[in-house]
Amino acid sequence: MLTSGKNIASLLLIATLGLITANSAFAGQAGTIAKLKGDVYIGRADAPTITAKGEEVINEGDLITTAKAAEVLIRFKDNSVITLRSDSSMLVKTFQYENKSTDSFFTNLIKGGLRSVTGLLGKTRSDGVKFTTPTATIGIRGTDFEIAILPEDTQDARAGTYNYVHDGKTSLSLDKAETGPTSIDVKPEETGLALANPRPGEPALQILKQRPAFLRGGGFDAHMMQLSNQPIRAIQIMPRR
Repeated sequence: MLTSGKNIASLLLIATLGLITANSAFAGQAGTIAKLKGDVYIGRADAPTITAKGEEVINEGDLITTAKAAEVLIRFKDNSVITLRSDSSMLVKTFQYENKSTDSFFTNLIKGGLRSVTGLLGKTRSDGVKFTTPTATIGIRGTDFEIAILPEDTQDARAGTYNYVHDGKTSLSLDKAETGPTSIDVKPEETGLALANPRPGEPALQILKQRPAFLRGGGFDAHMMQLSNQPIRAIQIMPRR
């Protein structure tokens, strides 16, 4: 059985401090903030946390956190776009984009939720683009998708990682599972769930019958929908704040 999502999230947040320090020596520019609303913070190793502004540079190794009622839209150098939802935290663990076989984009969603539209890296080296959470890893195949972490069970939903696909396909996977597969494909208009605390005999990975209410979008989703229809051109012409 998996460790509880809340406990894993706490351990991952502690480990994140080490990741920021380790990445800082090699950090390079990964992208810039295209739009933001509310208080958004950027944490960097050996530097005070800053409050982000429009067109703020995002570097490899940055820990980005949104306050309640805040949201940020980040445009990366490979033309991928991520909207980090309210009350969320995301680490840009690795961003290498040099038209080499070693190019990669690894993101840790520590808490909260995000929506991502794949850029050139995901289209040319999809195996080098991965999103991790406290309970799962998400691989992409030319995709527009959402991820949300629910740390504890509620009346309406189970604790775990939720992955809804708008377009394309993702793979939702675990290191191991006591019951069921360790990887499933999530197709358009499907929601995959990696349970934090599967019950005895229950598969840890599931495809839900309905999209959960908390995966209904945010204030910047109109921009994301435009990017979904014409991803590369839309990113290039997106007006700056």
